[in-house]
Amino acid sequence: MIPDRLPIFLRAHTVKVQRQPKAPSKKDSAMPPRWPERALLFDTETRTSIDQTLMFGVYRICNLIDGQYRCSEEGLVYDERLSKQELNTIGTFVANSFPDIELPCFPPKIRLRVHRSFPEFMEHVFFPALRKGWLIVGFNLPFDLSRLSLDWRTHNGGFALIFSKTWWRKTQCWVANPYRPPIILEAKDARTVFMSRGSTKRPAEWPNEARLLDIGTLLFSLFDQHCSLRDWWCRIYSSIMCPYVRG
Repeated sequence: MIPDRLPIFLRAHTVKVQRQPKAPSKKDSAMPPRWPERALLFDTETRTSIDQTLMFGVYRICNLIDGQYRCSEEGLVYDERLSKQELNTIGTFVANSFPDIELPCFPPKIRLRVHRSFPEFMEHVFFPALRKGWLIVGFNLPFDLSRLSLDWRTHNGGFALIFSKTWWRKTQCWVANPYRPPIILEAKDARTVFMSRGSTKRPAEWPNEARLLDIGTLLFSLFDQHCSLRDWWCRIYSSIMCPYVRG
């Protein structure tokens, strides 16, 4: 019996061979480092009501040491308009918790750094990190950014989140601060968002592009699955502990 010959189709990636080495362009030489020297990691917590009002947030600042990010500062930010019971709970947590600092410093940081308002956190932590080109990381980062924003406006089919406002005497109202950049969110699909930094009135003070990383999108690109932060943590913890349990 003679087998039938069937056509096969192969997918190949072709690379153009360059006969002469390409001279580096100005754009290539101006590329930022793949791993910034510092990273800001933060997470926000909201109420379970339909408006999801922002309550508090936690953050870490990490330095890149020997190819690994190590914590140099850990802090907490909350809204002073919380109830007395909620404020007491936060105060008890701050008094009884120690920051997980991995870099030696003097004097040692034995207390969490506390910001008593979100505008204070934005001015002293978030905006400096954005200006210096740090890596800003969060799980479902677009949602956390939307909770920190004070207002929004449309931008080329997406949204521009406004994080700072100033009083304008001419119109006697609060307007977007022109010296603080917005964060632009442009949806790719129902789960993926392109994030970038908007322009300001003084672009020379903001020379670096935004380095915004959503951990949820990164994990989906690696494992092709959408899971909650708890589920991802359980999977990573089990994969680390399984060899020791088997041994």
